[in-house]
Amino acid sequence: MGKHIDHPEQGDLFGGTPFHRGDGLALAKLGRQRAAYSAERAHPGWNDKALELFEAYARTNQDFTTEDVRHANPDFESPPEMRAWGSVARRASALGIVKSEGVTRAQSNSVHSMWVTNWKSLIYVEEDSTPV
Repeated sequence: MGKHIDHPEQGDLFGGTPFHRGDGLALAKLGRQRAAYSAERAHPGWNDKALELFEAYARTNQDFTTEDVRHANPDFESPPEMRAWGSVARRASALGIVKSEGVTRAQSNSVHSMWVTNWKSLIYVEEDSTPV
C-alpha cells in the first residue's frame, strides 16, 4: 500500500479524513462576505440600504423570503452577485429582526425552484383592524 496523502479538495473515500460539514459552512460564509463586499464596491452604501429595506419589509410581513423583499423593491439596484442578499438576511437575523423558520422553494425562474430560507419576522406589527 502506498502512503496516505490528504487532499484538501476531496476527502479520502476509503476511511481517511472525512469531509466536515463545518468546511461547507465556512465556505458559505466566505461566499456571503465576498458577495457583500462586491455589492458595496459596486454601490457604496448598498448593504446598509438593503438592510433597511429588509427591516421595513419585516415590519409589515410576518413570514417571507429574501426573494420577497427583492421583488417588493424593484427599483433598488441589484448587487453584482445576488448572494449578497444572504449577507443582509444573516445580519437581520443577528440583529433580532428575523429568525429562520425552515425552507421553501424559490419562485424566481432563474434559480430553478432552489430551496431558500423562510424568515419569520420578530418585529412584525399587525395593522390595527379596529374601526375608527
